[in-house]
Amino acid sequence: MTNHVLINNVEHNDVRVVTTRSAKYGDAIMSCITFPLEFRSVQAWYPILLQSFPDGAMRPVAVFGFEKGENLFLNEKGWNAGYLPAMIRREPFQIGLQRGTDGRESEMRMLSLDMDHPRVTTDASEGEALFQPLGGYTPYLEEVATLVESIYHGDAQRRRICCDASRAGSCRSDQYGHTAQRRLKESVDWLPRY
Repeated sequence: MTNHVLINNVEHNDVRVVTTRSAKYGDAIMSCITFPLEFRSVQAWYPILLQSFPDGAMRPVAVFGFEKGENLFLNEKGWNAGYLPAMIRREPFQIGLQRGTDGRESEMRMLSLDMDHPRVTTDASEGEALFQPLGGYTPYLEEVATLVESIYHGDAQRRRICCDASRAGSCRSDQYGHTAQRRLKESVDWLPRY
């Protein structure tokens, strides 16, 4: 269960986030969504596959293991790879959308935090502080805000690309569960074989 709240420097001044990588902090996962903006960095360490989701959309995922709860890059010393995908680094944060108070349909993007996530603590001896003593963002929170904003834009880019591919007939599952594989194969048959 999640408990996402919009963060502020009054109610969350003593909140800290543990950045250590461990199964007890939710890192024992087999994959995560990735975005074209980070494909170059992700592909250097992890396979990227297209996965069908319940809404019928195909999304690129970085693969860490072969079974649910398996992460072959995680050991007792932490995450053993040179790059952590954005969706892993952002935990326990996400962008919350807040409707404009001026009566218009505009939405403002706000940083939210899952207060029930195992990384969230008020223990001053561990984790990274979110706010400075006078209420300003710490460098850690500035970095997270930038990261979450880039995820927002990366997801928009992914949706545009998949939408274009879907119109071309290559990004949705058909009635028999076949994915883009057959269409992709047909589209690259002209490539020379080595």
